[in-house]
Amino acid sequence: MSIAFLLAIFVALYRAYESLQKRDAAEAALRDANENLEKKVVDRTRELVDANELLTEQITERIRAENALTEALEDIRVDREKLDEIL
Repeated sequence: MSIAFLLAIFVALYRAYESLQKRDAAEAALRDANENLEKKVVDRTRELVDANELLTEQITERIRAENALTEALEDIRVDREKLDEIL
């Protein structure tokens, strides 16, 4: 084998090695990006669950307040009817 042929093989092997290194680095970067994205999804899901729980509590409290107001207005209406009957 000639030196030129051996040198060509060496260059080809070196380029293949560099290509594999770049691919490995790209795969590692992709794994890191995927892990970061999954963490963001988990964090955002937790935030949405917390916000949903808070909204549910607020809705429940507003329903209670609305019911209390409706009862108070009904009591006032009944009292007014009684006053109208008396007067």
